[in-house]
Amino acid sequence: SRGEQAEFPHHLIDILNPEEEFTAGDFVRLALPLLEDIAARGRLAIIVGGSGFYLKALLRGMASEEDPEAKLLVRAELNRRMEEEGAEKLYEEMLARDPGLASRVHLHDKYRILRALEAMALSGKSWSRANTEAEARPFRFPRARLFCLNIARDRLAEKIRARTENMLRDGIEAEVAALLASGIAAQAKPFQSVGYRQVMEALLPLTDTISQATMKLAKSQSTWFRGQFPEAEWVEAEPDPASEILARLEA
Repeated sequence: SRGEQAEFPHHLIDILNPEEEFTAGDFVRLALPLLEDIAARGRLAIIVGGSGFYLKALLRGMASEEDPEAKLLVRAELNRRMEEEGAEKLYEEMLARDPGLASRVHLHDKYRILRALEAMALSGKSWSRANTEAEARPFRFPRARLFCLNIARDRLAEKIRARTENMLRDGIEAEVAALLASGIAAQAKPFQSVGYRQVMEALLPLTDTISQATMKLAKSQSTWFRGQFPEAEWVEAEPDPASEILARLEA
């Protein structure tokens, strides 16, 4: 809350628009100068919550250091291929280059498939090896202490329910509705986080929900047919596919 933030300095909160891309590498680049400044002032930095992957990147470094401009080009090409060829094709390519990822990356985890292929294209070495090397590194900060909290399952369930009720009481539904109304796409990454995703799905008109699900199915069908029937002839669905099919049959 604003009141909690006023008790002592907070950093890296409300720094992005919802549609902006933000990665663990971006987090590390922003966090390191802040940590150096805090240490120089003789104060203690406390890093709390968030993604464990971001924390690991900060404490042990990224699995690979990458040129931002080259990364953008590689990612754009991979996104294009994901749209045209589908996740299964890229997943097979990923495993061909790095079989060790079979236990780390699921077929339906498009983000990690793209990330693995991107990293291997930029670094020239297997993603499994890069991650193994990163995991073996000591903490970037020798005096860092890491504390994880354990809590009984039933108590955790109580706290999660109370937190959810607070989120609803404090207006998360109105917040999501305002973001959607402002033009933020329903596919924006923040809407994929727990809480926001469920509210967003509940607020979308039924027409949008069904349309999005059908679009996803159509894309998967197209990918499947292209993979299963290489001999198929693809015909434009508009304006008159029947005439085109008849013409080909007659020819």
